[in-house]
Amino acid sequence: MAMLPVMLDMAQFPVVVVGGEAEAEWKIQVLLEARAHITAVSPDASPAIREWAKQALITWLPRCVTEGDFVDSRITYIATHDMDELRKAWEWAKAYHHLINVVDTPALCEFYSASHFRRDSLVISVSTSGQAPALAKALCLRLQSEFGRKWANLVCEIADLRKQGTPAPTLKERAWELVQSNFVSNDETTQRLAVEGEGRQARS
Repeated sequence: MAMLPVMLDMAQFPVVVVGGEAEAEWKIQVLLEARAHITAVSPDASPAIREWAKQALITWLPRCVTEGDFVDSRITYIATHDMDELRKAWEWAKAYHHLINVVDTPALCEFYSASHFRRDSLVISVSTSGQAPALAKALCLRLQSEFGRKWANLVCEIADLRKQGTPAPTLKERAWELVQSNFVSNDETTQRLAVEGEGRQARS
């Protein structure tokens, strides 16, 4: 299965989450971290979803899903065990050309959410293309223990150099120094690839 890993600016993609139980709650929590505009649709909802709605962090529609819920949205997460609701939500989302993710049903998914963690602007993710999510989570936890706060600080340092308009050769040299002083791995090839990427971005 060939998948394209992407990073989406979720402020540009209104999201519908169909469901109100634990699976929907977890999806909403991840979406809130990305500052998405979220509408949850479910006759009932978990305490956390109710609280997010009370704080106006999301919109909760306490009813069954309708076709109109998909008109102004672009991405749909379906996290319900009600098969009739699932079927209707999937068909309407498909009709309105949404990107669709159905929890625990890879065959109905058009995209998968990678297991990930954040260190401010640094986001590290692992995906198994929906085939082994538990393995992706385990690998992500392993990486989380290896990449601590200093890596977010490193991103900020390099970003500051770019904002200052540092010429590409100087940026590449300085980034190389920063990577050398921070990289856990002694793999020089990996280090150089990271730095060469900075040089290319500075020239673009």
